[in-house]
Amino acid sequence: GGNASLPSLRRRHRPSRRPPLPPLLLLICALVVPVFVLVAFFLHKKANVDLSAPSSSSLSLVGVPQESLSGLARTSTNRGSIRKRNNKLFVGEAECEAYGCPVYPGDVADETVRTQIQEVKDVFPHAGKLSLPFGSTEMAACTQRGTTDQHKFNQDRGVLISPYYWKGDAPGEGDIHIRGESSTPTSDFFVAIFDGHGDEGHHISRYLQKDMAARISNKLSKSTHDIDSGSVEQALKEAFIESDENAPEAYAMNGGSTASVILRLGRKIYFANTGDSTTFVASYNRRTGETKVVHRNRKDKPHLPEERARIEASGGKVRSPPDHPIQARVIAYNSVKKELVGLAMSRSIGDWEHGTVGVIATPIVDVLDDENDILRGGNDGGDEVEAFVVVGSDGLFDARQPQFVANHLAKSLFGKETEVTGLPGGDRDHPIVECSKLIGIATPQDPTRYRDDITLLSLRL
Repeated sequence: GGNASLPSLRRRHRPSRRPPLPPLLLLICALVVPVFVLVAFFLHKKANVDLSAPSSSSLSLVGVPQESLSGLARTSTNRGSIRKRNNKLFVGEAECEAYGCPVYPGDVADETVRTQIQEVKDVFPHAGKLSLPFGSTEMAACTQRGTTDQHKFNQDRGVLISPYYWKGDAPGEGDIHIRGESSTPTSDFFVAIFDGHGDEGHHISRYLQKDMAARISNKLSKSTHDIDSGSVEQALKEAFIESDENAPEAYAMNGGSTASVILRLGRKIYFANTGDSTTFVASYNRRTGETKVVHRNRKDKPHLPEERARIEASGGKVRSPPDHPIQARVIAYNSVKKELVGLAMSRSIGDWEHGTVGVIATPIVDVLDDENDILRGGNDGGDEVEAFVVVGSDGLFDARQPQFVANHLAKSLFGKETEVTGLPGGDRDHPIVECSKLIGIATPQDPTRYRDDITLLSLRL
């Protein structure tokens, strides 16, 4: 019966009586416990950022969030700490994808992000090499949502992955073979911008932010022999087309996105572009201080003769203002909105209704030799020439030219700490501070004017 079990239940919860601790043991505890508390406090302080003294640590792997005070940290992670577990890459305890650790832009309109950037600005360059999850002395990634009524969401999506593993393996688990080259896997990177448009464009750009890097890595990893630039170019084109074909139908019928990728494999840099975002590689000559845009992508616009010819041959119509041909639009009927819609680009991912009238997802791919082409573009500066890549949305580059952006970023990436750079007080700004500043420069100050989403990512080679 139930009554018979009650005593045992009560005994199970009754606290046991224990003899008191000996006085000597109490004395020992009283002396030792405070010591442990002090040691723990000291170790905790050491684990956080000491902003009062310089550090010689440098960024070894871009994009790994660091333990920090208000998000600010010195970087101490190195590539040697990368390991693979359950088909996932880990750097320290940070989980990454099989192809690397993605960095996503920080939103400069977010109060926490603004505080973090201000902390960096206050102490740089006097406190060593500082980093945030979206900015270090080697890279910067920042974004800002447009503030007009048309921008309920930030439709820009950017991603930076360095190093980028296209064999799908952690370091040391497989050799990478590029025909005629000795590739260093940790030098490979992937940087991209996806600028959505239309009612559902933010869904397409977000899909591409996750899909494109994985799809390209998977395509390259299926190669059973040494690859060359031709096979990489083909893999890029196939990845763009397949990303378009596999886009979520509910969104692709009423929205789309640009896709602009810079991919480095071995000594080659590949530019793959669909749409009107901007990507470029620039050089900086330490001896002369000159910054030069060495190569930039072509924007896919409907007024370009070859683009217009393809669209019209497919039965499409291009409306082009005589005085402003760059504002041309591809016209197609949108079955969701039940009206004619104009598209400001001749190539995109998504926009399936416009795909029936000649708008395609196939990218134009350019290939550069990062040693020969960039050095030649830098006026043969030899070891004194540095290089960096930049990707950005039209919210930035409709307001400022690539050369202007390159000039600002070069000083922050390569300028000496004592160098007079024209900034207030002659100080060099941290790359993430410069990134935020460029977004501010490109933002119209008149709140009644149209304000587009703005995204910028930059990486030092």
